[in-house]
Amino acid sequence: FSSSSARQSVSVPENSPTGFYITGFTATDSDTGSNGTVKYSIVSGNEQAKFTLDDNFGNLTVLNEMDYEKKNERSYTLLIQATDGGMPPKQSTATVTITVTDMNDNSPVFKQTTYSSQVYENVPQGQVIDTVTATDLDSAANDNNKIQFSLASSKEHTNKERKKRTNERK
Repeated sequence: FSSSSARQSVSVPENSPTGFYITGFTATDSDTGSNGTVKYSIVSGNEQAKFTLDDNFGNLTVLNEMDYEKKNERSYTLLIQATDGGMPPKQSTATVTITVTDMNDNSPVFKQTTYSSQVYENVPQGQVIDTVTATDLDSAANDNNKIQFSLASSKEHTNKERKKRTNERK
């Protein structure tokens, strides 16, 4: 391996698709013919089969999805080996450390699907009438698990209420 690719550190977003290019490795052999042909392989660090390495070109890509929220999937250190075609074969190794970065890839989930409350007409303004709860599985890194609540009226719900009021007046 050239000295520039013997040790690498890269960052990869957790939502990188299969086939996403991470980095490449280059090893040269001064032999000619098949003795100078170099093949690449991952020797260790890929026990979870998250990555694949093109054995002819040395391109490292994503094979299976990663999940930053699983603590054992935040960093990988792979040992890459280049082997020539000689007899006996000669080898060289390089190391790449892959840091998985957190993305906002999980949606918030409410504790229950429906909330219903009775509000009396004489309730003072600002009085709490109900509490809704939601969770987000994203990590706190980059505030990806922060949830912002707002009230939204549904056009469909508003139309149903209008029809109901119209029917009551008849």
